[in-house]
This record gives sequence, C-alpha cells and structure tokens, in this order.
Amino acid sequence: MTAHGVVRILTVDKAKVRMIILLWILIAVLVGTNVTAPIVDPDLWWHITVGRWILSHKTIPYIDYWNVFGHGLPWRAYSWSNEVLYAGVEAVWGLIGIAWFKMVVAIFVVLALQYLFSLMSGSYFLGCLLGILTTAGFVNHLTLRPQLLAWVLFGSVLFLVDRCCSHKVTKSRCALLVLLGCCWANTHLSAFIGVIGAFLWARQDKWGEESYRRPFIVAGSFLLGTLISPYFGGEWVTLFAASDHVFQFNEIVEFGALTIKDRCAGVLLIQIVLLVVLSYNNRLLPSFSRIVLALGCVLVGAFIVKFVPFAVVCLSAILARWFRDYEQGQEKESSSDRILAGVKLLQTRVCALQIKTMQAVGFFMVCLIIFNCVRFHRNPINREMYPWNAVDFIRKENLHFPIVHGFGQGGFMMYQFSDSDGTPIERVVIDGRTNVNPPAIWTAFKGAQYGTREWEDYLEKTKAKTVVWKESFALSSLLRVSTDWCEVVDGASNPDKFSVFISRDEFESRRDEFVSTDCGQQETN
Repeated sequence: MTAHGVVRILTVDKAKVRMIILLWILIAVLVGTNVTAPIVDPDLWWHITVGRWILSHKTIPYIDYWNVFGHGLPWRAYSWSNEVLYAGVEAVWGLIGIAWFKMVVAIFVVLALQYLFSLMSGSYFLGCLLGILTTAGFVNHLTLRPQLLAWVLFGSVLFLVDRCCSHKVTKSRCALLVLLGCCWANTHLSAFIGVIGAFLWARQDKWGEESYRRPFIVAGSFLLGTLISPYFGGEWVTLFAASDHVFQFNEIVEFGALTIKDRCAGVLLIQIVLLVVLSYNNRLLPSFSRIVLALGCVLVGAFIVKFVPFAVVCLSAILARWFRDYEQGQEKESSSDRILAGVKLLQTRVCALQIKTMQAVGFFMVCLIIFNCVRFHRNPINREMYPWNAVDFIRKENLHFPIVHGFGQGGFMMYQFSDSDGTPIERVVIDGRTNVNPPAIWTAFKGAQYGTREWEDYLEKTKAKTVVWKESFALSSLLRVSTDWCEVVDGASNPDKFSVFISRDEFESRRDEFVSTDCGQQETN
C-alpha cells in the first residue's frame, strides 16, 4: 500500500470517528427534545418565587413568608441553588425562557447519563442504549424540578465509587465525592440516597480489610459534603422531620404507589428481566451489596413513585458495570448468549456504515430535533393546568383574600401574588411545600377536594372570602347549590376550567358588578 493510501485510510477513519461522536450527541439531543413536554409542574412556581426572594435579599430564608398557616415558622429552602437558577432565567428571558430552559436541562440529563454509562460499561454504544432506556424510565417524571439533577448526581456518585472499587480510593476521588455531596445537599432533599448508594456500591463480596474500609471512606466523604450548605447540614433535620410526609400526603400523585399503567414500570421490568437473564446465562452475578441496593431502590420506587427514577438509574448502572465485568472476564468469542451477540452485531453494523449514510442519518435526526423544538414552541406551557383567567379576574375586580384554592394551584398563587422580589402581596392557604401545611388544613382540603361531609371545614378554617376551584372537582358543584356562595366566573366557559366564587354578602353588596347565574336562580326561587 502506498503512503497516499495509508493517509487516506487514516483520514477516513478519523472522519468516521468524528461522525460517530456527532451521532452520539445528536441522539441525546433528539431524546431530550422528544421527552420535553409543556410545563405542567405546579411546584415550579413556588421554586421561582423563592428564588426571586433569595436574589433580592442576598440571603436564604430561614422562616416561611408565603403560607398563611406557616408564616413565621422555621423553613429551609433546601433547593435554593436551583431556585436561584430558575429565578435568574425567568428574570432575563421570562416564562418562555423557563420553558426552553426545561428542554436544555432535559438534554443535559440525557447527555450526562449516556456519558456516565458509557464510561462504566467501557462502550459508548452500550452507554447510549442505556441512556435512552434510562430516560424512557423517568419520562413521566421529567419536569423542571431540582430532582432532575439529583438523578444525574446519583449516577455520578455510583460512577465515582465504581472507579474507587476498580482502581483505588484516592484523595482526589474523595474530594470529588465531597463536591457531589455538597451539590446534592444544595439541590434536593434526597441526598441520603447518595450516602446509601455509595456505601453499598463500594461494599464488595470479598472478605478483607479493604472491603470494609472502602465503603465507610467513600460514604463518609459524600456525607461530609452534604454538611457544606448555608444551613450547615440542617437539610438532614428537615429530612427527618418530613419523613412521614409520604404517608401523610399519600393522595399526592408523586407519593402514591407505582402501578402497571405507569410507563416507568415497564422499563423497570425490562431492566430487571435483562439483568436476570444475562446473569443466569453467563453465570456472572453483580455483587450482593449492589443487588441489595437495586432491590431497595425498586421497592422504595414501587411504594413511592417519586423515587422510581433512582431505581432506573441504579439498574442501568448495574447493567453497565455487568457488561464491563463480562468483557474483562470472558473471551469475546466464547459467548453464545444471543442478547450479547445481538448487541455486538448491532454495534458492528452501525460502525460499519459508510460516512455518507451516517451523514444522512444525522440530517434526519436534525430534522426531527427541529420538529420537536417547533412543536414545543407552539405550546411551551400548559395553561389549562393553572388558573390564569381566575387570577386576572381577581385582580381586575379586586376580590378579597384569603383565597381558597386547590393544593396544586398553591405554588402558582404564590407566584402570582408576590412581588418581583419574591415578597408576598397576599399569602396562600396551602401550597406544594408539604412541610408548611398543617395536618388539619390538609385533612380539611381533602374533604373539599372529594366532596365529603366535612367539605365546609376547609372554608371555615381558612376564613375564605374567595374560592378558585377546578371545574372537574366536587367543591365547584357543592358551592353552586350552597346559599352562601355565588359563582362569578363560570369555569365551564373558560379554557382553564377554573371557577371563581365569592360570598353571597359580597355579591349582594356589589350586585351591579357581577353576574351570577346560580345566585340569580336562588333569588328568583
């Protein structure tokens, strides 16, 4: 072969490698844009409000300012770092910026998980497949919340601890674990999962001094990082104080149990079956402690659906490490496993594609990404989830507070009735921060939500002057037949389906300003 031919082959190979890397990135971007749905999360609004307050006051809150019943009581903004970020984006680019920021975060999460699993498996192809599978497992949970970064942090902790097991525990790796613990503690209240995950992932089946020292060192390093926060580890106090909230507020969807209807349940089953089949066929099991970690995450996720993403990430990490262990311990030609053979064949054929074919695939993926972005731009925020029309009407007609509303609308009401610096103009009666809602108020709210005999307790305890309620729930119908309330905004005729009610006394005193069909009918009768 001539020198010119050798140079040509090397040039083609480099071009193909660059094209494969580009396709790897485009896959993550495509998946991220595809799973990004319009904003529907009710908690995003109070996160922005708290972030506004922090940016304005240059400090973090130690007491609650926004809740009628929690005002002045101790409260920690344990997700303050993300809240500041949300508020900063909203201040510069508005709500449309927040919507696009959600897509950026989704793409980052997919890219980060693909990269982590690629490093753990020793194959960027397998890492890409596991990243896609993992994203499919928590697509229903992918909202703009601090917990999104907690999933990436969990994967990062497992990867870093895995490096400590494969090589050795070094000061630099311990320092990185401290940094991850610090980031997690200032992001979300679930840092305890990182401590448990680090300990169990580092615990090996081999008996020896190192197998006992390593778990305590890595878990202790991560735990030390969680104490580095403006609250000096006070997040742990909040965690223990709120440990019963998943049972007290089990009517909330994210605190409910996993059902077979959830898409993430199917992904969990695929991961579990795949791991069992591979382990059985090839007589290669993950370490006992990692199996315990996976089972713990799956069981917690089965009872509390909010924690399912951690189980999905954990199982993908175990699969990634299993593939690496298999490649290191077995001769590649000796395997007769059809799953492994299929994965290798697929990888070989993808890498064997001509550059022009890869370019065509890349162009098609770019077109899909553009399509996803255009679709998202047309509907970045699902306005039917929030009482926009009701709030506009309340402001226009200067209706009186306290305003009674549903649990899911509390964060939005905090956002709407606070200044641009986060200072409340009016306080809400209930909101998504479960640790500021008294049990009596939550119980009364459930009576109003489901129309039980005690539905009036919610109005009495909150001293309601105005009611904003979703048309599809029982309270709207109960207020229509009540002689004490008058409907001044008919939710059935509004796109967001929220009705507004005021007391009959206020309606009578301002009869010329309002039209109320139900009160008019009662008066005629």
